Amino acid sequence: MKKILVLLFVLVLAIIVLKLFGSNPKPSDTTPFISNKVEENVELYMENHYQKNFPENKVACASSIPGKDDKYIYTWMYCKEYGPGDPASASSGAIRFEYQGQEFEVVALTEQAEGDDTEAVNKQIFGVYYDILLLSKYSRENLKNIVERKINNNPAF
Repeated sequence: MKKILVLLFVLVLAIIVLKLFGSNPKPSDTTPFISNKVEENVELYMENHYQKNFPENKVACASSIPGKDDKYIYTWMYCKEYGPGDPASASSGAIRFEYQGQEFEVVALTEQAEGDDTEAVNKQIFGVYYDILLLSKYSRENLKNIVERKINNNPAF
């Protein structure tokens, strides 16, 4: 009986490892190290991106970055609009940023898909990071708290 349980455990572990790392591109060796510069760049890019839609208000964003590869930074973002305009709105979701150079200059973004067959599309967009993004999300509450601190430290008007 013990051998069967051990065998089942090893089998389940092997399936999980294959699912996470099987056919997707491998992250770069620098994935565990995400600098503050990377976070600053993606958060500023998103704030400017959303600011275009809400010119009468300000936008604050926070990010969780489980990894990057040689071309993309994979994040879970939380952004909130605030100010005297329409009532504040907030959104969160997985976003893949395309970057260039050693300074991680963001040049484009791809947001998670919504609608039919989203899981397949999102797995294609986010590769090995899709499951990690969904599992971790850096705690949505933590990201909300970071954004609220930003807003309190930088009032809109």
